[in-house]
Amino acid sequence: MAPLALAGGFPETHELLRYPAVLLHFHDAQQAGVVYPRWLPHLAGGYGYPTFIFYQPLFFFVASALETVCAGSPSLAVWAACFAFSVVGTAGVYCLARLFADEPVSLMVTVLYALTPYRFVDLYVRGDLSEFAAIELVPWILCFAILLFRRASRGQPLLAPAAGLAAGLALVVLAHPLIAMPAWAVVCMLLAAMTPAAPGGTKTRFLATGAAAFVLALAVSSVYWYPVVQLRHLVQADKAFEGVYEASLHIVYWRQLFDRSYGFGASTIGDASDGMSFQLGLPHFLLATLGAWFGRRQRFIVAAYAAYVAMILLMLPPSAPLWKHVELLRPFQFPWRLLGVIASLQACCLIGWEFLRFQDPRNQRLRKLLLILLPAATALWHSNQLRVHGAVDFPTADALSRELFRLAPDQWQTFANVDEFLPRTASAPQSYRGSGPLLLVEHAAALPVDSHSPYHLRFKVRTEAPARAMIEQFYFPGWRVRVDGREVPDEVLSSTLTDNGRIGLALPACPDGCTVEAWYAGPPGNGLRWGVAAAAVLVFVSLLVWQDRYATKGSSSTSRQNEGVPE
Repeated sequence: MAPLALAGGFPETHELLRYPAVLLHFHDAQQAGVVYPRWLPHLAGGYGYPTFIFYQPLFFFVASALETVCAGSPSLAVWAACFAFSVVGTAGVYCLARLFADEPVSLMVTVLYALTPYRFVDLYVRGDLSEFAAIELVPWILCFAILLFRRASRGQPLLAPAAGLAAGLALVVLAHPLIAMPAWAVVCMLLAAMTPAAPGGTKTRFLATGAAAFVLALAVSSVYWYPVVQLRHLVQADKAFEGVYEASLHIVYWRQLFDRSYGFGASTIGDASDGMSFQLGLPHFLLATLGAWFGRRQRFIVAAYAAYVAMILLMLPPSAPLWKHVELLRPFQFPWRLLGVIASLQACCLIGWEFLRFQDPRNQRLRKLLLILLPAATALWHSNQLRVHGAVDFPTADALSRELFRLAPDQWQTFANVDEFLPRTASAPQSYRGSGPLLLVEHAAALPVDSHSPYHLRFKVRTEAPARAMIEQFYFPGWRVRVDGREVPDEVLSSTLTDNGRIGLALPACPDGCTVEAWYAGPPGNGLRWGVAAAAVLVFVSLLVWQDRYATKGSSSTSRQNEGVPE
């Protein structure tokens, strides 16, 4: 975080003020009582946009919680969240390394991880802070996977590491699903690689518990990922990975992996002269390769290095046909996103330096000196990345973000690259809502009543004859509308849309007044998914508690094997 401290303000990244501006919408919704804001009513000209039905929410939950602590400064809250995730990530790497190594090696591994070039690219060039948050969770997933293996091998209780693994797997999905995909694949590979080393009677328990952790993570994270799959055909999501966003056009060239240059440009198509860095870091690569050699007797380190090399190869030109034709990879947009998971795999390989031992105990000072000089030399090599491209002081960034928030109903703001989340039934109207009412009724007045807000509309309407009303929000599955407490069926709402996709409503005559209530209640089946997630947690904990009691009855005679690695 040093470049930010030196700059003394909010850096100019590709995202500019998008994160603090969106955070204002997210926090405003939470202040209005919406626990998980999915629909942001002020966006898209004031007609609403389903941002967090599709966009990963974890970073904004953390930043929103910190905004109050940061005296209501959204830009400072964004960077407080980045600092928090940095602490989480480096602590995870240190804890992972300590499972194998002593303190000096663990500190070296942690410092080298902190200097990983792609972390700086995400923070200070791309500004993709959700991706940065996901990257910082990956070390903990690997740490809990190792703990699960060791405890299973020793016949010890598995609830704690299994719960940690499931939580990590679920949180990385909520942070950024495109980092979660390769992260989950890596964990599966490492678990499979470690299984043969487990004592005979513990393999089934280890695999079953690992599988249960994955199932639990799927169930819990389904509150986010299932609506994405369920509703993506109702928006223009394909725009986000077509044309200039086609993944096969953004492969990495071999020399870019080790090119020391560090810039603030963007990924270009079919050209190795990108304006931004896609390097592994030459010192990182060399030290990781040596670490893998020193730790070649450790199944985990060997498997991590194999995954490391595989992911590097997957980014290079020979793999372009895979990115073009494998449907699962198309939404990935940029193959170089794999650098986010590669950062943790490099750290795993660096742990192998623990197994470089000098025969003469008197040379231990030389070993400690080497463990200091290696990260120091790496820091010097990467010193050109410790800088910020322009910066706006935090009060100015806050003022600009609040101005964006204030003007949102008067402009077409969606904070999406190509309006990929715009409902297919909607289109940009010729005029935006501005400060106008959220309910329009023909030949009648609609007056807001107590507890009315843009997030939960409540109006009193008086009309002598049946009238047509229009809710000034785009329709999307999940809207609920009540007239005098009676629910308007969704099929009625979806069949009475205006030309540009706003919600139409037929009101009966109500000379004495009727109440119209409308709010976005979440994607269809939202309540059921939360129920399934809660039930999955309860079943998981119950089964693990029972299984731990059963399996550990004879644990006193269980071998404490751990592939020869000291505790």
